Amino acid sequence: MKEDNKELLEVIRRCGLDESEAKVYLALLTLGNGTVHQVAKESGLNRTSSYAVIERLKRKGFISNIKKVGKIYLSPINPQRFLQIQKENYANLERHIDDLNYLFTIAQKSPGVRFYEGKEGLKTVLEMIIEEAEEISIYGDGDAFKHSIPGWSEYYSGKRAARNIKSRLLLRGTSDAIETVRKLRRNPSVKNKLSKIRVLPEGYNIVGGFDVYNEKVIFYSFSGNNTAVVVESAIISAMMLSIFNMLWDMAEVYDKTLLNH
Repeated sequence: MKEDNKELLEVIRRCGLDESEAKVYLALLTLGNGTVHQVAKESGLNRTSSYAVIERLKRKGFISNIKKVGKIYLSPINPQRFLQIQKENYANLERHIDDLNYLFTIAQKSPGVRFYEGKEGLKTVLEMIIEEAEEISIYGDGDAFKHSIPGWSEYYSGKRAARNIKSRLLLRGTSDAIETVRKLRRNPSVKNKLSKIRVLPEGYNIVGGFDVYNEKVIFYSFSGNNTAVVVESAIISAMMLSIFNMLWDMAEVYDKTLLNH
C-alpha cells in the first residue's frame, strides 16, 4: 500500500469499517470500478478473503454492483456518505445523551461492595474510617472486637478522638461494656465528650456488628476468620442508620436504669 494511503485507511477505519473492509473500499476508490480479481490485487487480500469482505460491504451499503458491457463490476459509494453517516450518528447521540447520562448516574448510585479478611483486612478498614469519617455510628460486640484485634480498641478510640470524630457506640451489654460506660460517665474528658456509649439489654447475642458513616455501611463478622464488608450506598446506609437509631433509643431507658446501680 502506498504510504499516503495509510492515513486514508485509518480515516476509513474510524468510520466503522474493519481493516479488511477499509482496504477493499480504498482499493475501489483507487480503481474507480473493478472486478473482484482487480480489487483483491489492489487491496493486497487474497481472492477468497476478498469475496467475504465484499459481501459485507454490500450489506452495509458501501459498495454496489454495476454492469458494463455485459460484465459485473464493483463500485464504491461516494466518500461524502461517510461524512453524512458520522453527522447522523452525532445527531442520534445528541438525541439520546440525556438517557445515557441517566443510566450512568443510576449505575454510579448502585451499591459498591468490597470484602476484607483477616486482622490486616480489619485494620485497613478501620484506618479508612479514621481518614474519611466526621461522625460514625458503631453497633456491635466490643469484647469480640477486642479479641479479634488485640490492642486496637484503645488505638482506634484514640485515633477517632484525635481526629475529632463524633461517635455513637451501641454495644452488647457485657460486664466490660457496662464498666466502660460507667468510667466514661465519671470522667467527662474531651475524648469522652466526642463518644457517646450505650449498652443493649441481655438477649442481644451479637458476634459482629456494623458501622455507619457518610454513605457507607461496614458489616463485621468476628467469628472464625475476621471479615469486613464495605457497602457504599446512600439508600442502604440510610436504612441501617434508621435501624441503629431505633436501637439507640431503646437502649436509653435500659442504660438509665442500669447505670444508676
